[in-house]
Amino acid sequence: MNEQMLWLLGLELLLLVMLAAGRRELYSMGLAANGLAAAGVMLVATAPDVVLLFAALELVSGCIWLLVYRQRVCPCDADGSAAELTTRHVMLSLVGSALLLLGLSIICGATGTTDLQTIHAESNDARPGLMRLAVALVFAGLGIRLGAVPFGLHLPHTCRSLTNRGAMVLLIVPWFAGTIALARIVVAISPGLEGMCWSVPGLLAVATMGYAGLAATGEQNIRRLAAYILIAQGGFMLLGLAAGLSSAATSELAATESIDGVPLTGRAVGG
Repeated sequence: MNEQMLWLLGLELLLLVMLAAGRRELYSMGLAANGLAAAGVMLVATAPDVVLLFAALELVSGCIWLLVYRQRVCPCDADGSAAELTTRHVMLSLVGSALLLLGLSIICGATGTTDLQTIHAESNDARPGLMRLAVALVFAGLGIRLGAVPFGLHLPHTCRSLTNRGAMVLLIVPWFAGTIALARIVVAISPGLEGMCWSVPGLLAVATMGYAGLAATGEQNIRRLAAYILIAQGGFMLLGLAAGLSSAATSELAATESIDGVPLTGRAVGG
């Protein structure tokens, strides 16, 4: 964990240097930001600790903000609305990060640890009221990255004012990172809360898929249509998570390194 944290601090320092460089060498900055975002997604998938997982998510967010601001103005934009919508997206992302951090803080305080595997083992003994609040905050914080209804309704409007490349980066990379993080966190805190952990993503999945399907009907803008498609994919992901956790609601979960294929320790089972 210490080695991963050192690597992450180095990557975030590199991101700060890139931000301080302004608009010089934009092409090289774009390539470096893409690489840092990919490294952040891999750290989200392998982090054994919620502190490292949250820091990796913020690394991904910082890279996406840098890339999106570089791609924020389309040739057809003359009134500055693209910059306004992009800034609004960044502000909403910061709100989502704050909600997620609050939820993770409650989880760590209730279980007395930051290790995902230990959190899974101690969740049954934590106060149910605090853990339910933490589940709600985690879904709200990561729902913005996934585009889940009602948290990600701003995504189609933001994508409309970006270039095609900027819209694809904004949609795909945070979605992957948020999907992985949500699955790992929810599975870790599921013991004792199986009913809520599968019902909440189930309701969000139905609302998200329904909204995306109806809103995409007759849509002419390709970037907005891509946003609705990704929102629908977020609904399918939430439906899969709900289905996986619903089976756990009728059986006792043991403290293992992997539950239904979702690793808790950041390494492959049996490795």
